[in-house]
Amino acid sequence: MPVRKLAAFLVTVIATVIGGHQVGAQEQPPGTWGEPDGILELDTDFRWFETAYNADIEELSPKHRANHGWYGTFDRGYIMVNRSDTEDSYTQGDFGWANRLDFGYMGDDDRGWAMTYWSLTGPNVFDIDVQYRANVINTEDPQLPSAETPDVFDEYGQLLPRRDRDDHEYLERVYEVKDSLNVIEMKGFELNRTWRLESYRKGGLLEPMVGLKYVKIRDHTENDAYDVQPALVQQADLSFAELIQESFNQQIDRNENEMYGGQIGFRYIKFHNRFTHSLDLRAFAMQNFQNSSYTNRTTDTFYDIQLQGEIDGEIAFDDSRHTTVYKHGTEFVFGFDLRAETSLQLTRDIHLRGGLQLIDYAQGVLRGEVRGGNTTKLEGTSAVSDQNVWLVGYTFGITINR
Repeated sequence: MPVRKLAAFLVTVIATVIGGHQVGAQEQPPGTWGEPDGILELDTDFRWFETAYNADIEELSPKHRANHGWYGTFDRGYIMVNRSDTEDSYTQGDFGWANRLDFGYMGDDDRGWAMTYWSLTGPNVFDIDVQYRANVINTEDPQLPSAETPDVFDEYGQLLPRRDRDDHEYLERVYEVKDSLNVIEMKGFELNRTWRLESYRKGGLLEPMVGLKYVKIRDHTENDAYDVQPALVQQADLSFAELIQESFNQQIDRNENEMYGGQIGFRYIKFHNRFTHSLDLRAFAMQNFQNSSYTNRTTDTFYDIQLQGEIDGEIAFDDSRHTTVYKHGTEFVFGFDLRAETSLQLTRDIHLRGGLQLIDYAQGVLRGEVRGGNTTKLEGTSAVSDQNVWLVGYTFGITINR
């Protein structure tokens, strides 16, 4: 279906649903069309930046100061993640940047919905050893200032074949021999049903919640090796040529953890002048569907030179071998998500906030090397499929009407 027709169809459906809701509301008692009543109505005057006065804030009770209607938040986080149990330095952690988006609704009957999406990019920590190749530099590569005009190059002026090019960053012929220490990505989504209870004697509010949770964790493990040695290669006339053989080997494990489950928890809120203090705690349990791919890639390059480290050596030929093995398994995961935050009210609806974040997946996560085994199952391999993952760090962001 074309994009225009699809957009027109969706607009028509939404208008029909909202229109039917408004007509039906005149004929039926409030709440007949489901809870919470009026959730499709964006009841806001968009005066988010209206000044908030201290006198008005002090006169409001906690129950009236807490938000009703739609709300949204955005937070940026700097989070530490522990390393895999397969690393010698598994007791250490590394930092990566995270984003979190909360969006929800709280009705006048103190019942609502809350959605959260979050993602973590990194950490991406490697131990990298830069190895110079057997011929250190190719003076015919056009990206060099003093390069000679190459005999063969592509439409972008790059030297052909690709194996003859110098590294675009170092402008020399190098291999980056990598040993991954902590390379991971995460993202998650949750949908919760929330309730707001009566305020306590000292002004605190409690919002219990129960909902569904999805989390995906991608772990990358890489171990490279580089070696140069003399080699005898038989030629077409059955004679042997003395060449230099350069071998670069990459062993890469890509592990994916897809987790589905549920959670229960609460949010506790306490107001103090222009500050709002909150504590969120969620306990979750999920089933983890694990998938892993192990790739072994080897590239052998033979040079018509006698000593390693020569300049502008000729490449006789090269050879590349590549194999990939897939495996899968399942594990049970449980843990908790804890947040402690404080926000400062700047205007009527806008708050700036900062806080601390702690997430612990106590068991059931696949990370590190997955080698060995004669089946597609993870059993019988060197994999540690029942690891824990913890994240701890700080967040800062902005809220609207919360």
